[in-house]
Amino acid sequence: MLLILSNSMIQDAATPELGISPLNHKLTYTAGHKINLKFKGNNTSAHDLLLSYNLGSTIVNPQMKGSFVNYKIPQFISNMSGMVKWQLVNTTQRGRFTITPVSQTVKMETYIGPPSIIAGNSDYSMAVSIPLDSLDNVQKDDTAVLFNYNKETTRTQNLSTVDNLIAFDYIYSTEKTGNILFAANVDEQFSKEFTVEIKAGLPVDFTLSRKRNHPYADGNQLVTFYTSILKDRYNNIASDETLVTFYITNSSGAVLQTTGTTIKGIATASMIHPEKAEKWSVTAAVAGIASSDTITMEFEQVFDNYDIQLNDGNRTITVGPLKSFMGQIIPDGVTVELKIKGKNINENYLKQSYNGQVQFKLNPDLIPNGIYNIEVITGGISRKIKNVKL
Repeated sequence: MLLILSNSMIQDAATPELGISPLNHKLTYTAGHKINLKFKGNNTSAHDLLLSYNLGSTIVNPQMKGSFVNYKIPQFISNMSGMVKWQLVNTTQRGRFTITPVSQTVKMETYIGPPSIIAGNSDYSMAVSIPLDSLDNVQKDDTAVLFNYNKETTRTQNLSTVDNLIAFDYIYSTEKTGNILFAANVDEQFSKEFTVEIKAGLPVDFTLSRKRNHPYADGNQLVTFYTSILKDRYNNIASDETLVTFYITNSSGAVLQTTGTTIKGIATASMIHPEKAEKWSVTAAVAGIASSDTITMEFEQVFDNYDIQLNDGNRTITVGPLKSFMGQIIPDGVTVELKIKGKNINENYLKQSYNGQVQFKLNPDLIPNGIYNIEVITGGISRKIKNVKL
């Protein structure tokens, strides 16, 4: 019969041992072996045995035979390596013994982290290995564990020993990116294979270039910006998906922004051409880390003039056709602004071109009959018609 006791249940007062004495108790046992503690005493009295082990305390009842008392240590304790303390309850008889693990390693519990590190000889990952016997006990201190590494064609080994239940080693990065393969072994028992990835470090400053089909401000075509190949200080190509922000400052000082992420070290981003003559200053940056040089580019006016037609008592205003740099109809979507000013009237209207034209119809409920000044602005070109009678 077994009982689990807390320490508070053990009586502090000790009574005479009544002649009970241990018989040839060993100080060391191997895990998995049966352990019996024998004592010699009289056949009229015996005491329970209190065992304290790694996970708690247990009472073992005596088995008496004549003048001998036997205590069978439970298997769940004898299978567990570590120190076991015993005491005969209500006596001063006490002692201890150690259970050692089975000498043969049958399993390796191995862990590694972090799984990726930064190139440059300073960052590192840590490998921890725990060699176990057949009863899941950690091998004793000073058990040799061999850590094996492979990077490309280079193989290295480091020897560590178990200390306080683990063996460990540090895996330092190199100046070049790549994968380090890792495994640990004790004798013929190996862990599974692990991989530590060495990634590129922070990128350094880079250059910027651009590509466009023509230099005209048609509000339609795209200009595409390209970074040079982003690299760290060891010439490693930056990791894919590194975010690059492109900043575009126009002639009026307004800043436009677009972003791109790297693929094989190069980031690209596009911006639509302006609708009027402009000069851009463009730079790019990996926020707080690296930046590019500044490039400038100019956009030419796509047209110099356009027609305005007034119909239906001057209440229908047709702008266009708007023609692009080769005489072709300008692509749809160019913004046309109409301003109407008169006595107590100041109205602004915006429309986008379709088939090269924009038509405004003035609502008499909003703009009553009278004399007005009309201004049309598109493509950066302003045309004014004064004293228009509605």
